[in-house]
Amino acid sequence: MKYLAFGCSHGKLPKIKTKDFDAIFYLGDIVGYEKKKELQSGRKVAKYLNSLNKKTYIIPGNWDSYKTRFWNVKKNHYKDYIIKNLKNLKDLHLKSVENKEHVIIGYGIYEHPEIWDDELYWHHIKKLSRLFRKAKRKKKLIIFITHNQPYNTKFSYIRDKKSFLEGIQVGSNVIKDIIKEFKPALCIGAHMHEHFGKLKVGKTLCIATGYGLKGKKVLINVDKKIRSIKFIRK
Repeated sequence: MKYLAFGCSHGKLPKIKTKDFDAIFYLGDIVGYEKKKELQSGRKVAKYLNSLNKKTYIIPGNWDSYKTRFWNVKKNHYKDYIIKNLKNLKDLHLKSVENKEHVIIGYGIYEHPEIWDDELYWHHIKKLSRLFRKAKRKKKLIIFITHNQPYNTKFSYIRDKKSFLEGIQVGSNVIKDIIKEFKPALCIGAHMHEHFGKLKVGKTLCIATGYGLKGKKVLINVDKKIRSIKFIRK
């Protein structure tokens, strides 16, 4: 199968120039930056993805979750508005799905190391571990789609000389530890806009899909093995 992977569109409609893919991985941060219109812009992107008539496996980013970005409200805007009633969009946050060749597991939302909150870290480790143990029994290639990047890799460091956070590490301990324990074939994430490429963490090939707002995407061809990876800049 061929998966088109990207995230961090932040309210801008993506330009998808190829039709040569079977499904989409949308890796979070669908809402825009503009205050008072951010939810509407996120809904617009979601409706566009739905209109492509391709299965879209989507996870929320840190801008999309009511528990992080929308800290002053109780409603879950991501589920109750942004992706609501869109038949081709399937939320995979802390969930899994199986097709003929793969098991896909999703983990979204968090923008920083979860180990800062011990309860948060173990809550997600336990939930994801159950999904991975079940997936392992299927004897199929496992794809892990995430919003953040694995901790303590080059993808987890802020590399923006204009930012006062330059050099700070904001990757995910949960992602890194799940990869080390269960060794999925692929881990595909977004979040860190400046990183666009691939690296290995043990036996897992990790892919950073770059800044979707600027048009970056990755086309991944995989069946029982990883066949090809194409980085699309615009």
